[in-house]
This record gives sequence, C-alpha cells and structure tokens, in this order.
Amino acid sequence: MPHRDDERIALLQRLAYGAGTSDVERASAAAELALLRDGATASAPAMFHRPSAMGASANPAATTTTAAGGDDPFALLFRPGPEAHRPRVGDGPAAEPAPRLPAPATDSAAGATPSPAVGSLVRWIVTTAAVSLAVGVIAGWSFGARVVPVGPEAGGPSMIPVSDIPALVVFDRPQVPEDVPASVAGDPTYDPTTFRLLASRVDGVTVHAARAAGGDDVCVIVAVPDTVTASACTSDRRFPGDGLSIEARGTGRTAYAATWHPSGEVTVNLPGATG
Repeated sequence: MPHRDDERIALLQRLAYGAGTSDVERASAAAELALLRDGATASAPAMFHRPSAMGASANPAATTTTAAGGDDPFALLFRPGPEAHRPRVGDGPAAEPAPRLPAPATDSAAGATPSPAVGSLVRWIVTTAAVSLAVGVIAGWSFGARVVPVGPEAGGPSMIPVSDIPALVVFDRPQVPEDVPASVAGDPTYDPTTFRLLASRVDGVTVHAARAAGGDDVCVIVAVPDTVTASACTSDRRFPGDGLSIEARGTGRTAYAATWHPSGEVTVNLPGATG
C-alpha cells in the first residue's frame, strides 16, 4: 500500500477513535476507513489472511497476519481505543429501573394491633359485665369488695407475720366517721382509733378492719344493722395465708361471710340461708 494511503489511514484513525472529534467527523472517518478496508481486501486477497469463523472460534486469541508476518493494519484500525469505551449521551438502551422488592408479609394474627373501635367494644363488654355483676350479684357491695367463694389462696403460706402483710396499708389513711361500726364503737377488744371501712352494702351490712387492743394483732368485722356483729382476729401476730375470715348470721337465717386477704383485698359471699 502506498505511503500516502498509510498517512490517510492514520489520519482517519485519529478522527474516528481520537479525542476532540465531533460526532459528524467521527462517523465520516469511520465510513471512509471501512471503504478503504473493503477495497484493500478485494484488490489484494493473497496479501491478507482472515481467519475463518471456525478458526476464530477455535483460537479466539489468533491475530490476522500479512504474508510477511506483520500485524494486519486494518485489524489495528478496528481495535477499540479508550474513546470507544467512553459512554456518550444517547448511546445504548435506556436503563431499566431496579425492580422493587415486595414488602415483607406480616402475620396478621400475631402483629395486628386492635383498632380503637375493637378496643372500645372490649372495654364496653367488660364494663357491662362488671355492672351486671355489681347490680345483679353483688347487690350493693362496694369499696373494693370482690364476690368470690371464700377459700384458701393457692400456693400461699399457711401463716404470715402480721407486720409483713400489705393489707396494713389501710391504717395509713385518716379515720372518718363511716369507718367506725356503731355496734362496736365502745368495745374494748379493739383500738377505737384504728377502725377502717373495707366494704359496704346498700342494705347497711359493712365489713371493717381494726387493730386489736394493744396493736399486736388485727381483726376483720362484719356488722349487720340492728342484728349482729361478728369478728375474727389474728393470734400471736400471725395472719392466715388464705385470709382472715368471718361469718355473720342476720335475721331470717341469712349468713354474710367475708375474708380479708394479706394483699388487702376483701372477698365476700352472697347472702345465703343457713339451716
């Protein structure tokens, strides 16, 4: 190939693959190089050897050689340079957005939070049940009394030192007139300054706590108006683990039972007839 063609090819190569060339100049130089390459191949088939498709596949690293053993100048022309790898605006397909991962599934049974409406309904049911129990079953017991069968506390100790029971907190508040049962107001069995009302009924039956005279033991008292007052006290400053219980029998063979628990809770039974 004449020396002038070599210079032309070098110039076209710089335009096609060099930096600082416009897109129009680059496309024009690449087209001319393709024409020169096709023309040279057609006019000198014996000078350049192109590996066949099979040969290129069998030996991908093989290069095109001339009859004299040099590098194929056209292979160098189409070898991509640094500019060929530089991305340009508009090149290639538009990038697809990254797929969104689905939100993790949640266990509706374990993780769901009850709605305010559901919470209100539950509170309404509980309140209604409590009111029904108070009106239809308790029939007037108040001041924290709980209507349950009187029985031992499961797993509790048989006897507890009186000084260790939380129930004594009732004596920390000031005494008011309603705390003192009229039927035992002057009874020397009790310290008159320590009477405290624990529970009451609309028919006047009341449950009280008091310290025994001397202050070492405590008592629970059930007072039935105009009928009877019954009491039970601890002994040797030991409080029963299942509670201090007493039963009072009024007129008409009606029995009232109450238990004052070490926790301070009071349980009462429903009025029942005795034989």
